Amino acid sequence: MADGLSFSHFRPSIYFLDQELAAWVETSPRYLVEVERLISAATDPIVMIPLLAIACLFFAVIRLPWLILGFPITVWALVNATLATAISLLLKLTVGRARPETALGHLSFHPLSFQDAFQSMPSAQLALASGVVMSFAILTPRYKQLFIAGGLIVCGSRIILAEHWLSDTMLGWAIGCGSVYLTALVFKARNADWQGR
Repeated sequence: MADGLSFSHFRPSIYFLDQELAAWVETSPRYLVEVERLISAATDPIVMIPLLAIACLFFAVIRLPWLILGFPITVWALVNATLATAISLLLKLTVGRARPETALGHLSFHPLSFQDAFQSMPSAQLALASGVVMSFAILTPRYKQLFIAGGLIVCGSRIILAEHWLSDTMLGWAIGCGSVYLTALVFKARNADWQGR
């Protein structure tokens, strides 16, 4: 309708932004796409989780005074990265949202299809990134802006590469933050239990 309201006027604004941002990133310069491809590859869960595990082993073996916080920070980041990734992988299989690269649109869902083309929401990479950066940000607040900026760069890489819609990355970020909050509560309860004995 030219002079009336259509259903599209009532869609949540995040879905509107999904479509607008996807159209905008199609015009991204080639060099930016290549940079984002490198960032995306470096922060893939199959790269990050083993790297965090290796870092945990390193800090467990190397007991230097100035590295004393390395072990607990890295262990917490590894736990959050693994938990957030697992939750997001289960959710994306259930939700079955089409990726932007499929050109099926941001409201195309095929639950339980088990095809990568329909595993856009949520972003597992952002769930992992959020779990890691928020772990580091909380335990080293002096550098929290730096860590959060790094997480936002990962977010941009997933959108520019047409792997995820904006709302997919936001949900992934929320899952990572939720993981950090949940594990913090568990660790706090365990610590209180140990101190009470």
